[in-house]
Amino acid sequence: MKRASPAVHQSWRNQDLLNIIVENWTRFTGDPRMLKQLDRTTAQDWLARWDTQQERYVADREDRFLVIGDVIEHICAEQISPEIVDLGCGPGSLTARLATRFPAAHITGLDTDPFLLALAEATRPSATASPRYLDLDLATPGWAQAVTDGHLLSAVTTTTALHWLRPPRLAALYREVADNLRPGGVFVNADNLYDQQPALEELTSVIRRRRAERNRVERNEAWQTWWNSLRQDSRVTSVFSPAQLAGCSTGYANRCSPQWHLEALSAAGFSETGTVWQHGNDYILVGIR
Repeated sequence: MKRASPAVHQSWRNQDLLNIIVENWTRFTGDPRMLKQLDRTTAQDWLARWDTQQERYVADREDRFLVIGDVIEHICAEQISPEIVDLGCGPGSLTARLATRFPAAHITGLDTDPFLLALAEATRPSATASPRYLDLDLATPGWAQAVTDGHLLSAVTTTTALHWLRPPRLAALYREVADNLRPGGVFVNADNLYDQQPALEELTSVIRRRRAERNRVERNEAWQTWWNSLRQDSRVTSVFSPAQLAGCSTGYANRCSPQWHLEALSAAGFSETGTVWQHGNDYILVGIR
């Protein structure tokens, strides 16, 4: 990417950014101070456990993150300060890695879980101005208007996040992403997907499980165990209410196939779509505007 200019985009003024963050956090905590109340050590402890339990489901998670960065590096090579949005960012695992790799970029992570957003905020890369984190629900339209300030985005990313959306809403979200990307911009979706051909779906699932066994991550802490343990930590429960530690998962998964995703991206207005990385049923799909 090109060297950053000393000029700062008007929409990223410090006071404006602070106001946006406080407004969003106040909306679901009732207390604007909540943003500062999770100490960094506690957050780092729980983020490390989060990363470990996520590898139980995505054995090549770090490689997946690197490839997403490679895609953005190539697409945004001629931009000084690309604007990137990470949908369903959770505790900022991908968002923070992108901010470290692209320090001149303006990066925004969106999620609705108060504790995961607190983890993201408390563990943000100390040397970077980005990312900012906002409480926005992807299940309803309007997230783009709250983020873009009328400017087209360079890239939109998401990882292991959109499988909980119903297919009609997911198709609409893809149209919203396409409408807010600049020409040549990229959408990157990394997730476990399930091929619509039964034998191939079974085979790709087996390949993923074998990889997990070889990496010895199949016995890592499970997602539900992580949340249950979190609710026993007094450092956390002294700050967050039981409702705020409930986790936002509905238990629903759309199990849309990679074929469905690519067709939906094309229908949404992406000029080119395809798979840039795959291991078993773990995919990185892209749509180029």
